[in-house]
Amino acid sequence: SNSIDISNYNLIESLVNKQTINQWEINQLPIDNFSIENGIYITSNVLSRYPIIIDPNSLAHSFIKHTYKQLYTVKCINNNLPNDYVNTLENCIKNGYVCVIEDYYITNQST
Repeated sequence: SNSIDISNYNLIESLVNKQTINQWEINQLPIDNFSIENGIYITSNVLSRYPIIIDPNSLAHSFIKHTYKQLYTVKCINNNLPNDYVNTLENCIKNGYVCVIEDYYITNQST
């Protein structure tokens, strides 16, 4: 039989090395598999243009700020500036800034 045994295959280990994971941990990324997968999505050349990270525990925000603050301007959109989110998002896209949308919700303002 010409089958390949993939029962012990680890996708994370094939996409990122231990040194990178250690650096991510220094940059405040938890080192559980879910967080490491998010780190791969954020930093991957394939997905780095517009990665979308679902982060219910708000752990990615700190990691992104620590990882990219030296390289990029990091802008945050949240409910503290509810009327300015479109301008902030457009500015980030035009200028190549990292944009983090956190705890943002839109309420129905019609009366």
